Amino acid sequence: ALRCNDVIEHISVDPENVYFKDIDGVLFTKSGKTLIQYPANKPGTSYTVPTNADIVGTVAFAYNKNLESVLVLPDTPVINDFAFMKMEKVKSITAPKSYRVGDGAFYDCPNLESIVMVNSTMNYIGGAACANCPKLTFVLLPEYYAEFKGASLFANCTSLKKLKIPESVTVIGQQAFAGCSKDLTIVCKSGTVAESVALGYEF
Repeated sequence: ALRCNDVIEHISVDPENVYFKDIDGVLFTKSGKTLIQYPANKPGTSYTVPTNADIVGTVAFAYNKNLESVLVLPDTPVINDFAFMKMEKVKSITAPKSYRVGDGAFYDCPNLESIVMVNSTMNYIGGAACANCPKLTFVLLPEYYAEFKGASLFANCTSLKKLKIPESVTVIGQQAFAGCSKDLTIVCKSGTVAESVALGYEF
């Protein structure tokens, strides 16, 4: 019920509850290791995920109405599927040490301009993770990453004009740049998978 309610501003949990707790109106597991739900209508324009959280849960920030920036601290390695999808106002999401970013993690955020993911041990970026973000202009990816397996990774990111893909990337999923601008420049080294995709792709 919480995930469908876009008017909730604050979540309160009985301190005696053995499974869950709230931290400043945000729902966590009792251990604080998983951020389950950030209220969709909670006042405030910025939020920093607490240092002891290991996981940003599935649809944890989805449909949020007010946040403009989210910082996922280095202590949080996992961003689950659709964690930030359809956030109305978010402009920047920084996840410097996350090594797993789930399917549709940043999907369909109409005002998202910047995504930073630079963990050198990152092992998964899901399908359509950054798709349908029409104002996305800046994406910083880790220097060492092997596979963009998920399909439609940057599909319909019509404002994306430049993307650097590390030479370590050996797989790029289908339709990764479908619907992107013809002005998109892929920066890569000669002889890499990224080059072959760039040369053969019809935007």
